[in-house]
Amino acid sequence: MNSARQAQHGARSSHVVSGDARLAVFEHGDPSAETLVLVHGWPDTHAVWDDVVPLLARDFHVVTYDTRGHGESPLAGAKDKFTLELLAEDAVAVARAVSPDAPVHLVAHDWGSIQLWEAVCRPDASEWFASFTSISGPSLDQAAIWLRSLVKRPTPRNLATLARQVASSSYIYFFLTPRLPEAVLPLMGRRVWPRLFKATEGIAPPPPPETFTEDMVAGVRLYRANMLERLLHPQPRRSSVPLQLVVNSKDIAMTPAMFANAADWTVDLTRVDLDRGHWLPVSDPQLVADLVTSYVRNRGGNDA
Repeated sequence: MNSARQAQHGARSSHVVSGDARLAVFEHGDPSAETLVLVHGWPDTHAVWDDVVPLLARDFHVVTYDTRGHGESPLAGAKDKFTLELLAEDAVAVARAVSPDAPVHLVAHDWGSIQLWEAVCRPDASEWFASFTSISGPSLDQAAIWLRSLVKRPTPRNLATLARQVASSSYIYFFLTPRLPEAVLPLMGRRVWPRLFKATEGIAPPPPPETFTEDMVAGVRLYRANMLERLLHPQPRRSSVPLQLVVNSKDIAMTPAMFANAADWTVDLTRVDLDRGHWLPVSDPQLVADLVTSYVRNRGGNDA
């Protein structure tokens, strides 16, 4: 978010150091209110929440941050700086900094959800996190085990489900190709992205941040650092943090069937199925705010 947008939304900006990453953090609303931490996915920055934040900041202390290597949190280096373990440490570092005396409520989209799944499966997760609203993002371990279950029982239905998900995830194979994404994305990203977004979501995308091209390339390291490792060696785990899982039937990146075994991964699951596309924070910010507000209040959050 540029300085003008920050001023418009009344953001208080700071930085949180987590290992070798210096994370840009933006706070909105009353710091004494219940704290929500919103985490973006790829190829976004914290700005993907721009239309959601003011709706939530009326009642909550709302925090967004640019994840390592994105937006105003640049980080050079190889893929080993982008493992899920480090991304989970980042989430804990931000939570500790913005709400040292009480656990925060997490809200995440896409790769933000993927990395927060790692965070909420930590043994100490309940110390830092009160709840987790996940939008269009699975646990990579959960996804790998689900895919294996389809292969182990190759019924016509399972094979059809597998084929649909493989097609939805076809872009991942491109990202795992050595050097090709780094060459292609800077040349095509800004031209192709608005068309792709409009075709899949039915609306124009928000203006891209100044770091958009760099963010697209940086995001490739997320896939290379984590995808093959988790697909080949998934770790069955169960989170102690209550989960609100938002599943969108028109999601271009992941099919609803991928979340069939989500109840096995948390002690407390609330599933919300919507007839929406992938970028819910952009297409339906009021709906996102309503879902989060209702869930947090039902979890015992402060009444507004």
